[in-house]
Amino acid sequence: LRESLEMEDSVLGRSLWWRLAAEPLEWRAELNSAHDVAFSPDGRTVAATGSDGTVTLLDVATQAARHLRGHEDAVFAAAFSPDGRVLATGSHDRTVRLWDIETGRSRLLRGHGEAVWAVSFSPDGRRLASASWDKTVRVWDVEHGEIVRVLDAHRDQATSAVFTADGRRLFT
Repeated sequence: LRESLEMEDSVLGRSLWWRLAAEPLEWRAELNSAHDVAFSPDGRTVAATGSDGTVTLLDVATQAARHLRGHEDAVFAAAFSPDGRVLATGSHDRTVRLWDIETGRSRLLRGHGEAVWAVSFSPDGRRLASASWDKTVRVWDVEHGEIVRVLDAHRDQATSAVFTADGRRLFT
């Protein structure tokens, strides 16, 4: 994490790095195994995905943990929306869930034929990309939960997707 923050030249990245350097955070939770972790944009919450289908949210200041349950299989991916209000997760159960961080409720997005390996929000938070072992990347309208576009040119499993900073392009 520190190496990633050193490479990220931003005010938030430098602030988090100095905070971690000053007082390292150690968190041990009962997770079967963690496949992915994501920091909320404000740096106050960490999400960890588990092979048991659970997503664990850790409050960085208090180290209090909350568990989000809904996936039926291992959760491989997590990403916070730019405003930090929504957490997207992708699972081996072939679904994407959009979690309301405040209430813990989720909306289910179906469309992939295999496990969802990665999720990524557009910079404005209106779109979500999900990459899957079914060799596709789906772009979703976050508000309506509808598929906007399917990118199906991959010859093998699609394992990552990221929007450019201006949101005009998606790299997979």
